[in-house]
Amino acid sequence: LLALMQAMQKGGPDWQASIVAALYRLSLIENDTQQVSYEQWVKANSEFHIALIAGCNSPNLMEIRKRLYLKFDRYCRIAFLLTQNTLEANHEEHVKLAQAVLQKDWQTAERLMVYHINGALENVIEKMKQNNII
Repeated sequence: LLALMQAMQKGGPDWQASIVAALYRLSLIENDTQQVSYEQWVKANSEFHIALIAGCNSPNLMEIRKRLYLKFDRYCRIAFLLTQNTLEANHEEHVKLAQAVLQKDWQTAERLMVYHINGALENVIEKMKQNNII
């Protein structure tokens, strides 16, 4: 969240344009009526989330985020495989998050980001229980 806050404080028009472009590319996948591969989705999803914080102008924060994302990826993969039919709902979260960030509405952006991350994890746990994986 620190990288996001700094991006919202420091990011300029190029940063904002990169968010809009990344969101558009992600929307092509998340709104696709055909089944998409995890690799397609994860690339676009990662690019979107990187775009959100790229305005922080901190290589150290970007590296920390990258390392955390690599650890979180296993849950993203499970969520994708178990709930691929919810990509459209995921896209709605991405749109709301992008809007809050672009409007530099820190409170809304923070709330949405926390929900986006925690909700995905809770969803994975619930789906694993439903499928008798845990």
